[in-house]
Amino acid sequence: IHSAKGLEFDEVILPLLDAPFIKEDSGCLSVFDGPLGELVAVAPSVNKELRWTAPALEVFRHQSLASIVADRLSGLYVALTRARQGLHLILQNHEKDISQYCTAANIIRAALPDLHNKVADAPKDATTLAWSLDQGKWLTAKVSSERVEPDVNVPVMLSSGKQPDEPQPSQLAIEVVSGRPRRDGIALHECLAMVEWVEDGLPASFDAAFMRAALQTGRPMGAKLRAGIADRLNHAMAGPVGDAMKRSACAHWEVDQLEVLPEVALWSDHGEQRIDRLVLGSIDGRVVRAAVLDFKSGITDPELALEQYQDQLDRYVDLVCDTWGLEPDAVEASLLLIDA
Repeated sequence: IHSAKGLEFDEVILPLLDAPFIKEDSGCLSVFDGPLGELVAVAPSVNKELRWTAPALEVFRHQSLASIVADRLSGLYVALTRARQGLHLILQNHEKDISQYCTAANIIRAALPDLHNKVADAPKDATTLAWSLDQGKWLTAKVSSERVEPDVNVPVMLSSGKQPDEPQPSQLAIEVVSGRPRRDGIALHECLAMVEWVEDGLPASFDAAFMRAALQTGRPMGAKLRAGIADRLNHAMAGPVGDAMKRSACAHWEVDQLEVLPEVALWSDHGEQRIDRLVLGSIDGRVVRAAVLDFKSGITDPELALEQYQDQLDRYVDLVCDTWGLEPDAVEASLLLIDA
């Protein structure tokens, strides 16, 4: 298909539109800086059981699949625009819900509701002309740019087969949330994870944090972006966020030992729950106190933040209590606003 760019043909026949739009490679996943950009990062392709233990690989997989989707859509556009006189689309008429399978055929059917309805009404076990459009009408044909209901659903799922009652990360529809707020939030969290105790000083370099953030977002972290993140981090360290990351914040515990666990993953009925920073206090090797610190960026109103994330904090406290056998009053929880 890609070799046909810039070329035209009198007749074009597309017979494999119902083939899976994406075939996951069992080797390596790669992320590029845009469709024609440079290679940003490479990671191994692992099964879903291993991705549970390494969330960065799950995020990397989503970013890689998003790049593949963009490339496949580009190829589909090329295929559909090569014909001078006749474009022949060969579609399968099956009983499957097209919203659950990502194929070129389902994308076309979602964009052209009339085509979808004609194909759905065609005999199941026959080869027939289900729908046609004359050249004069083609330029004025209405193409749906929004989700069409109930006749057709825009296909978003990339996995096939029966879905479990509790969706797993590797089976969720890919939804790449782009933009600077998400990118900055990931970078800030990675930098904060490198700080153990503020009074001991910040790391000499946050290069490792920026590399991990680049892996998760699929985009490099330039010097200007890094400088902006560093300014926000220094601002946070000079305020309540920095105070909460000092040993003195746990002085009232009167314990023998303090341990900091950054980005700790715990499990619940909702799946994996990742706590930004967990501080444990022990006496004679037994955990007796804990503090849950949850960082939020881009929010400056404490009341609004608590209203939105109180349930999440309560869930974290319950998990810590269950994991270390603590009573709720032995676990503190703080919502820390980086930009407040």
